[in-house]
Amino acid sequence: MKFTLSGTLLLLLVGAGFWLTLGQGESLPSVTNAPSGQITESYLIKAERWSYDPEGYRNHVVRLSEGTRYSDNPITYLTGLTFHGPDRSGRFWTVTAGSGMLKSQANELQLSQGVEIRDSAGEGRLTTPRLRILIDEEKALNRAPVELQLRDSLTTARGLELDLKSGVAKLLSDVETNYES
Repeated sequence: MKFTLSGTLLLLLVGAGFWLTLGQGESLPSVTNAPSGQITESYLIKAERWSYDPEGYRNHVVRLSEGTRYSDNPITYLTGLTFHGPDRSGRFWTVTAGSGMLKSQANELQLSQGVEIRDSAGEGRLTTPRLRILIDEEKALNRAPVELQLRDSLTTARGLELDLKSGVAKLLSDVETNYES
């Protein structure tokens, strides 16, 4: 009985010694920009999601610098977004944005802060300050300034409707194209 009790006490003292000497470790990140009265429900740093085609080849990559969701709020706030993948015609695109909001109930993604869509073949680049993506309808739209740069031309407009299924974009108003010679 004495041996077991003294062994247990010794183990407890060694454990306490380790606890005191190990320190606290890295602190968890805090979210200081939480809206008043809300508690952070989930927080994500440097995330990367891959998806694969039926043959097992990686075809879509989504990267995020940060993602935050607050309690009692259906919106996920995102920063540093990058998407790379093909459309239904097999053309690859890269989409970047400084920030965004994912409204899961409406299945809608709102991108902002320098939205850029690039054709991976280097043939075109579309820039706009913000873009709303209706995921279920496979459409993207805005009423903001749009700039479309192709190899030999630069087109500016206000407003955009983009059919994500076909890859066809319709510029809505104030459309002006300048051709390079």
